This record gives sequence, C-alpha cells and structure tokens, in this order.
Amino acid sequence: MKDHIIDHIKSYKDLRNLLNSYKTIPGLKSNELTYYILFINQKYKLIDILESFGKRYYNGKLNFDIISEDSKNIINIKIPVRDPVREDVYFKCIFIQEKESPFLLLLTDFSKVKKLLDQFLDRLYPLIRSVSISSKQIITEIINNLIEEGYTITSSMVSEKKWWGEEEKMKASLDYPTGIPISEVIEYLNKKNAFINSLIINIYNQQQLRICKLFISRRGVIKYIDGSFDVFEKFILNKSLSLMEESYNILNNREQKNDKIKPIIVEFKIKNDPKTMINEFVNNLRQNK
Repeated sequence: MKDHIIDHIKSYKDLRNLLNSYKTIPGLKSNELTYYILFINQKYKLIDILESFGKRYYNGKLNFDIISEDSKNIINIKIPVRDPVREDVYFKCIFIQEKESPFLLLLTDFSKVKKLLDQFLDRLYPLIRSVSISSKQIITEIINNLIEEGYTITSSMVSEKKWWGEEEKMKASLDYPTGIPISEVIEYLNKKNAFINSLIINIYNQQQLRICKLFISRRGVIKYIDGSFDVFEKFILNKSLSLMEESYNILNNREQKNDKIKPIIVEFKIKNDPKTMINEFVNNLRQNK
C-alpha cells in the first residue's frame, strides 16, 4: 500500500519538517506535492464551510482534523470515494490558511485524483474557488525573477493556447523535448500569439546543476516534482501567493465609480439556429475592444 506524506502530518512542525526532507525517505521520495491556490469568502470560516459541505454532499462522512497553530489553520481532510466494490476508498488533502488571508492552499500527494479534486472544489464554489495565474504573470513575475536571481530555466513540456485569434478553437498542447531554453519557449508563444496554459520547468544553478523541477498552470495548480523544496517554496509557491494577494489588494481598494453602463448589442441574422447565433455572438465579442 502506497505511503503518503499527508498521513504523517499531525502538526505544523511535521508539515515543515516533512516537506523539507521527504525526498530522503524511501517510502515517500517518489511522491509529488500538488498545491491548489484557492480564494475563500471571508464572511465564512473554513471549518464552518467544510462542516456544512460534508453534511450536504457526503452524508457526514467527510472526516477532518483541525491543527491550528499560531497564525495558521491546518485542516486534514479525508474524502470518501464512491467505489462499487469497497467502502473504505478515500483520498486525503490538507488545507493550509493564514488566518487573516483570503487565500489558502490545498495540498495533496495522492496521485491520479485530479478529477476527484476538481469535483470536490466545484462543490465548494462559490465560497471557495480556484484562482487564476495569468501567462503574463508566470513569465514576467516568476520566470524572469528566477533568471534575474542567476538561475537558468528550461522547459520539458508546455501546454499553450490561443485566444481571440483567427482560429475558432483554443489550440492546446505542445510538447517540447527536454531541455529547451525558456527563452525559446516564450519567443515561440509570442510569434504564435499564444499563452501558457501550463508548463513543467527545470531550474539550474550557476554550475548548471538542476536544483528543482516543477509544474505550474494558469488554473492555480502548482506541483513540486523534485529538487530543492526551498527554491520551489520561495520562488514559485510563495511568489504565486504574493501575486494573488497583490491583485486582490488592488481590486479591493479600487475606487468605485458610477460609470454609465455600455451594453454590447448583437443583432442576430438568423434567430432559429443556436449554433449560428453562438458563432455570431463570439465573433461580435472578438471585434469589440
């Protein structure tokens, strides 16, 4: 039976110690840490949301342990999974929240549970929802920051998409060979008028030793794959959280103005064909700046 880091977290000290050292532990070293950056409605307490959520969707079978220390809330969640054969199937994750922050992290090292986690988060919406890290922020604030610190970056996989271009559909998934310099990836995206949807990056120090490998996506999902957890935490995880907080503070402090509403009016040429009407509507939005 596979061992999980989540099973060994009983305190905030456990969390810190394990994240920094688990790659040296035989039963845990192959695990990847997946973080979801989330936004919480601060009118409600996290524990109250989870209690109500568990009663509504899991008949009270959503189990959680609360570990609150200093300025952090840490809640272990055990989520049951419907299985036609067994009743004891579940996966685990941990919520980590600075008590005064509107943002929190959901952490798991259970593999192949993306669909289950997405379903879990969809049900928590709108009280808790995923954030979005823009392609521009990934490039200018995260990647460029690493380069300025003297690190070299390559990419081994990029999922890129086009938006508001001539093509009707978003174009996804471009696989790069391992070791493509990040500058070439960015140049390609600029030429194609595309943006980063997700990518795996490798970080090298000045001696050209790979010191960290990770995954980051626009949907606020970040994975620590291997290497230095300190580098991952400082330059990727904490930086992403900082970007979200900066954006939130700008919007939260924005002056409210009573601007006149300017509606977009679409005159449909054909009114009994939904597909044609949708295409007309989309084209109208594309042309509107």
